[in-house]
Amino acid sequence: MHKYGTTKEQIAPFIVNNRKNALMWEHGYRYQHRPEPLTEEDYLAARMISSPLRLFDCDIPVQGCGAFVITPGERARDLPHTPAYVRGIAGSGFVGNGFGDVVHPLESTMAAGFLMAQHLWQCTGVGPADVDVLNVYDGFSVFVPLYLEALGFCHEGEAFPFMTPENIGIQGKLPLNTSSGNLGAGRMHGVPHIMDAALQIMGRSGPRQVKDAHISVAAVTGSLTTASGFVFSSSPR
Repeated sequence: MHKYGTTKEQIAPFIVNNRKNALMWEHGYRYQHRPEPLTEEDYLAARMISSPLRLFDCDIPVQGCGAFVITPGERARDLPHTPAYVRGIAGSGFVGNGFGDVVHPLESTMAAGFLMAQHLWQCTGVGPADVDVLNVYDGFSVFVPLYLEALGFCHEGEAFPFMTPENIGIQGKLPLNTSSGNLGAGRMHGVPHIMDAALQIMGRSGPRQVKDAHISVAAVTGSLTTASGFVFSSSPR
């Protein structure tokens, strides 16, 4: 925000859209326990936690688990559900400060994200323009625009204004966090993101289903300094 002049008002549409998705994610905390809609006014009026982060910028501590069944592609074709093929994965590790540091400057954080994205696109043979659904880690809301920029969906400094309903809604140009992530489903460190990335390809996302979803991405784990990226596809290649 200091570097590019972005504002909290520009991230409010993402928070509101994320809550809409949360109320359709039957496995999540919000759907099951607090099915309350949220307006931009509600978000901006919420109490400050640590400036500039307010209450709804922070994830929800929960206890939960998720399970994934993985099998060879040849066998997957004979199963009852349409398979989601794992087209490729990549991880960033740490760039810059090293493992022992808790806080990483913006520059090393983004460097790690760019490195992960470079390997992810190279090993999968796809790029940002090919992605139909994107789920990125949101332990705090401010991670989301950083992932958008590191993965190449926006130029640096442009992700905040990109997050409009027309762009990130289920019917938008880039449906974003259709799982509702940690902010809506609860703090499960990427389980909802990966689950929905796979379910979208399988056509099993119910009211959150994105039409003609053939390529989905989940980028999770935490800050971009420790991120892991997954690409799912409706075909092996």
